[in-house]
Amino acid sequence: NSLNNKNVKFLNSKPKYQSNKIHTITQSFKFVKKVKEIVLGPDIVEIDKNLIFDEETHVRILPGTIINFNGNFSIISKGKIHIGGTKINPIIFKSTKKKWGTLGILGQSANGSVIKNTIFQNGTFSNLNNISLTGMISIYNVDDIKIMDTIIQNNHYGDDALRTINSNIHLNNVKLKNCYKDCIDLDYSKAIIENINIYNAGNDSLDFMSSEVKINSVNINNCGDKGISIGEASNVNGKNIIISNCKIGIASKDDSLGTFDTIVLKSNNIGLAKYLKNWRYRFPFNIIINNSIFEKNK
Repeated sequence: NSLNNKNVKFLNSKPKYQSNKIHTITQSFKFVKKVKEIVLGPDIVEIDKNLIFDEETHVRILPGTIINFNGNFSIISKGKIHIGGTKINPIIFKSTKKKWGTLGILGQSANGSVIKNTIFQNGTFSNLNNISLTGMISIYNVDDIKIMDTIIQNNHYGDDALRTINSNIHLNNVKLKNCYKDCIDLDYSKAIIENINIYNAGNDSLDFMSSEVKINSVNINNCGDKGISIGEASNVNGKNIIISNCKIGIASKDDSLGTFDTIVLKSNNIGLAKYLKNWRYRFPFNIIINNSIFEKNK
């Protein structure tokens, strides 16, 4: 059905902290909520204050956009966000001031959000409205979010490069490198993680707490602590995994279960470990390994 022109308003939104490549579309209908779409890009979008978008605002970032933070500022989206770069024209999040805050995607109104063909670099963390956002990308209470064909690198200070809480996420063809502490930290979440490369984690490469995770085709090299940390009643199934040059290859603790097939553990201080860490749990639980190679672990 065609739209009545009286029901569609086009507004030019040109905040002083952004370029004129931003547009706002407001659609008002009697039978639905007012929906507003913010479009950022293409070209350079300068950010010199925190941007917080409410639940009824959808954010779309166009291919070729450079989100340049002029300081320790953040973008928080409580509604759906679509960050859609292409191979030829990726989207870049960066800062000319060496660091910025976080991309926060928060709440059920953000369900179905997508990040693809995007480069995130030099972000940190944020504490906005008493919410601690510990990752350069922080995703809380969001279902059906997808991150694809993306690079996440060189975060500063924050605990995590990518953090989810109580969310459902699918990661495919993502590279993470030079993480300040943990590269991927999932709490109370469900995830599919496939075709992932992780290099140089300051702490854990993959850290799971009370989460259910399926892993396929992951390469982890050089981490300060664990390649895969499975904790606090997590259940992890993985295959086709290579972990090398970590303090511990895979650790299962606190009533958790890790089941793995076709993995290589090479040149780690410890290949596998299971232990009790949290006093609230009674058993270290287990790791099940099939069809795997252990080589030159100390």
